[in-house]
Amino acid sequence: MNSKNIFMNKSVTILSAIIIFLIVLVICVFLYFCPLFNNFPRPSGQYSVGNITIHDDNNAYNLDIFYPSTNKTTQFIYQPYKINELKKIKAENSYIPRFIWDCLLSNLYSYSEPHAPIATKESIYPVIIYLPGIGADDLHNVYLEELASHGYIVCAIEPAHDTSVTIFPNNTIVRLNGMFQKAIENNARDAIYAYRNEAHARWNDYILAAINTLKELNADKESLLYQKLDLSRLGLLGHSHGGAVVTDFCQKNNMCKAGINMDGWTKTYNSNEQFDKPFLFLLSDKGEMVEMQELFKNNNRPDFKKITVENAGHMAFNDYILIKQPIARMLGIVSANSEKVRKQISENILSFFDTYLKK
Repeated sequence: MNSKNIFMNKSVTILSAIIIFLIVLVICVFLYFCPLFNNFPRPSGQYSVGNITIHDDNNAYNLDIFYPSTNKTTQFIYQPYKINELKKIKAENSYIPRFIWDCLLSNLYSYSEPHAPIATKESIYPVIIYLPGIGADDLHNVYLEELASHGYIVCAIEPAHDTSVTIFPNNTIVRLNGMFQKAIENNARDAIYAYRNEAHARWNDYILAAINTLKELNADKESLLYQKLDLSRLGLLGHSHGGAVVTDFCQKNNMCKAGINMDGWTKTYNSNEQFDKPFLFLLSDKGEMVEMQELFKNNNRPDFKKITVENAGHMAFNDYILIKQPIARMLGIVSANSEKVRKQISENILSFFDTYLKK
């Protein structure tokens, strides 16, 4: 065999080895990100967590309710119907094929048990209503399960047409409003804010409707939540657009006893007038806006607070905080350790509500 053939054989061998190495590397990376989310943290409170979903008769929204339970704490499939539909949506709206999304969003488990018995250690529990960001996927378990494990009944409003997908009975599926979706894709700011203004008014109505539904559940002897909801201790928690709605609602409505805005503001509805109730702005690194500064000046008192969460991006305030590194950094969810950021957010939420709803 001449030297030229020997060189070619070595080159082929080296090239084959490189190709095999790259294939193995791609497979390992792919498997590492399946699922895309880290494991949900076990809630730290004394209770396990139960979960029920109440459907609005007009398919305007769902109420996803988390509550304290005493069943053995274990894991359950995480939002299975919503996740299955999100796989389709992600595949349609990206260049990543469906089989990859099937892998990335597979084997996800959180800690809320459907229809678990409610804990009876306390005769009645304070209530928190949660609102998500608009146009988002509305994945909200991680912080709400933590609150429920510490003795809160948490009611997440899932507004149809205003988030990626809402699932109703009989497999009725409502996706994000098409015009709003196009406005987001085109970054058409005027159209986005016009839609947000309309949604803001709707979401205020949803809060009032949710409170009425909770009152009915509290009075219904057949309800799992019968006489367990203390609506005299009502808190509100919102992220992004939901935080802006919560700010407006708590500023104007005495049913709100304490509220938390997680990184949200709108110039149209939010006012920098004085508040008369405890409120917390929980902000990302870049969350504070100029318009907020006057609000903080007008409410300079101990129960009106602003906390900036170091290394937190805008999407750190929902379940996206659990996306694995380095993807979480690439997406701007966090700029440092995700678990440290998650704990700081969770501890601030819990501490604030414990102070003002459990007195």
